[in-house]
Amino acid sequence: SPGEFIPVAEQSGLISQVDDRVRTIVWDFLRTYDIRMAGIDHISVNLSAVECTQPSIIRTIEEEAEEAGVERGTLHFEITETMAITSRGTLAERMERMQRMGYCFHLDDYGTGYAGITNLISLPFSVVKLDKSILNLAESTEKGKMVKSMIAPFHDCQIKVVCEGVE
Repeated sequence: SPGEFIPVAEQSGLISQVDDRVRTIVWDFLRTYDIRMAGIDHISVNLSAVECTQPSIIRTIEEEAEEAGVERGTLHFEITETMAITSRGTLAERMERMQRMGYCFHLDDYGTGYAGITNLISLPFSVVKLDKSILNLAESTEKGKMVKSMIAPFHDCQIKVVCEGVE
């Protein structure tokens, strides 16, 4: 699972190569298939902590998009909650620049770290993905109300919320 191999790739210094390969596959797919004809408006890929801190990441992604000839809005980037709170300043600047270029960002695994909602609202996320562990907690009526109240501020800020694990 990614929970097992991603930390190994990060520790070994191979995560950038994994990320590059994943993006290459996705750009090729987007170039080959009209996903909108299938009712899909975007594909999301993770942007690792290592990539987010590299000054060249914006230029790299823009070059990949130009080479693929793909509309920017069809590729979204997911950033983990941990990354969002540990590199907020650098991340905010890069996200805002990429957002102006037409990219969207999803906050992945929300609820697994220590991010306060005020910290996260300051970053330009268009989607928040609640970790599937929160869905399990929401099965009881009382805790379900708590999860609903946790989601409301995101909706108030026009941020979509997705619950992982509903499948």
